[in-house]
Amino acid sequence: MTIEPREEPSPAPVRATWTRPRAQALAPEAARDVELPPPATEATTLGGLGWRPGIARASRADFYRSVRYEALEELGYTGRSRWRVPLAERPAVEERLWPLLDAALHAGDDLYDQVLGFWADGLELDLAWSTWAAVLVLGCVRGGAGLAALERGLLRVPREARDHQACAAEALWLAPHPDREPFARALCAAGEPVLRAVGVAALARTERSPASLALHLDDPQPCVATAAARAAVGLDAEAVRERAPRLASGLRHPDADLAFACAVALLGAGDRQPLLDLRAGGCAALGRRAADLVVLAGDADDTATLQRVLGRGSLDAYALDALARFGHPGAWAPLCGALADPELADEAAAALETLFGAAVPVAQRQAPRAWQAAIEARGFAPATRLRRGRVWSAAVGCDECQSDELDVTEVAGRLLELRARGLLRDPVELGALSTELEPVLAGLWPALRKRPAAPDGFG
Repeated sequence: MTIEPREEPSPAPVRATWTRPRAQALAPEAARDVELPPPATEATTLGGLGWRPGIARASRADFYRSVRYEALEELGYTGRSRWRVPLAERPAVEERLWPLLDAALHAGDDLYDQVLGFWADGLELDLAWSTWAAVLVLGCVRGGAGLAALERGLLRVPREARDHQACAAEALWLAPHPDREPFARALCAAGEPVLRAVGVAALARTERSPASLALHLDDPQPCVATAAARAAVGLDAEAVRERAPRLASGLRHPDADLAFACAVALLGAGDRQPLLDLRAGGCAALGRRAADLVVLAGDADDTATLQRVLGRGSLDAYALDALARFGHPGAWAPLCGALADPELADEAAAALETLFGAAVPVAQRQAPRAWQAAIEARGFAPATRLRRGRVWSAAVGCDECQSDELDVTEVAGRLLELRARGLLRDPVELGALSTELEPVLAGLWPALRKRPAAPDGFG
């Protein structure tokens, strides 16, 4: 990705177009060539219908402002959709980014004020993907003015708004600005915790093992330490081991997000200390989220641990999914029982499919007796770990990731599962654009399929 700058007369901001793969750049001034409707008069007609006199027409500035706001809104939705579709559908979703970026960048003047205004509205409504859209647009502006506006916007993000911070970091990493890395380093050294949190998360994606990460794991502000721990999830095993003492101390932190991120980073690098702590009654700050630790690295003897963790609350969609992903065939009873609850029936059926595959006809997927009969007919061994009706292995995980059953967020969890069980050495950055990600995955799937499978599926 490269920026092709274009100078404009003052006082209009200097903007840029993003050279993108498989997409022809729109004409730089395309948005300015739109003609407004003619003045409203009784004689003016459109499709045989007359314009009603007295209706105020929008000014040209208002028109372009509405174009930019709609483009920003759709851009945020598209950024969210990148993670909510199967991998195979992501390239088509990303093709929508380019015209939306063009519209947001070139629809009239007042770019910075309007983008920051849109961002402020998103913060008020707690729409994290509005932050993603605003940061991406400002990161496409040549020079320092866009980055300065981006920093002003980040200063409005609350410290507890960690979803917004994560979205900002991803968008900054994706932005084609040539100074994004020095800018991220400057954020890491800022006095405001939110700036440090975004800088740490963005820089870790670029450098993969930033030397400052260990320092930020000790940051007194939980939002910064959490960003550093989440960034550690994307490091290779050796880099995580170098930071293991700091991550292990984070397991006891009262902040649930921080403790969870530390646990996942350690497990992803093959360090089972979080699971050992959980078995011993630790990791209390995680609450029911501790079930994911069992899913990632537990064995057949951890059934009681999983039941203890999930027993801290009522059976819900998260609990059903965790039981299914853990893979013990004995989970069929609570999953089938949940089919009787109208509010959980869809989630229970999906969980049963995750565990046993499409074992019953679609018309019977919410029929408990149909599931029970199908499961009994297969005669699954009680001590095996299942996924979609097969003993879990790297090959089964590949099939699941490449299917249309999972969205990209779920694929990220499956790849972490493969890492925690020693079948995948290096992390995969699924936040990358498809043009960069697809070649990586094309080499990954065949290699994973060659991994030996444990007989019980827990290896």
